[in-house]
Amino acid sequence: MRTRRGSIPPQRFDVIWVASLFSHLPDALFDAWMRRLYGLLTPRGVICFSVRDVALLPPGVAAPASGLVYSGASENADLGADIYGTTYADEARVRRAVRAAAGGERPLRRLRRALANEQDLYVAAADPARDLSALAGFRRGAWGWLDRRELRDGRLELEGWAASLDDGAVAAVEVEVDGRVHACATGIERPDVAAAFGDARLDRAGWRFETTLDAGATEAFVVASTRSLAGERALLYVGTVRAA
Repeated sequence: MRTRRGSIPPQRFDVIWVASLFSHLPDALFDAWMRRLYGLLTPRGVICFSVRDVALLPPGVAAPASGLVYSGASENADLGADIYGTTYADEARVRRAVRAAAGGERPLRRLRRALANEQDLYVAAADPARDLSALAGFRRGAWGWLDRRELRDGRLELEGWAASLDDGAVAAVEVEVDGRVHACATGIERPDVAAAFGDARLDRAGWRFETTLDAGATEAFVVASTRSLAGERALLYVGTVRAA
């Protein structure tokens, strides 16, 4: 079935979710897409979109007074650098874009590092009277990484970090090796983690685990996870570690 352009009635949406679009647009397109998407909301609708904050700028790169930094470099070689690249924007710049799209002030809530513990999420409402205060209790859960894994001469060694941007430190990491569960405390200094997230509470988020495998073992199946103080679980690693 074919339809003529314009024959489909315009639609409006209660919720619009936009992930990793505004983190790739140059200044003019940043505003243009905000106007376009915001204009598709119902009177009680909300739009949730992600933005890479200027706090994530590479070392030595400063944010201009405009609050937006754009580079034509990106992971997508098929799109021109004039329309798609890497964008960093501060909260003031985002608020200006929403204000311009809405034609005035609108409720706007920022959720720091809420997308993959990297990009900020913003929720904006079409209704000037919409209450977004419930989002103040939004949690990001636990997070972490396995930086090093090595099996040599029957000795398994693992190193990484685990924490929560909501609560700070987590007590321990759970490491399962071939079905055997071990608890590994955090507490090792990781100033790089604290610096990356701008959170001094993560300064001792590091952990290290070592164990000796059964004689002759040349590989181990490892599952590493952690929990926030509220019990939210995060998987740090799952896979087979083989002897070097």
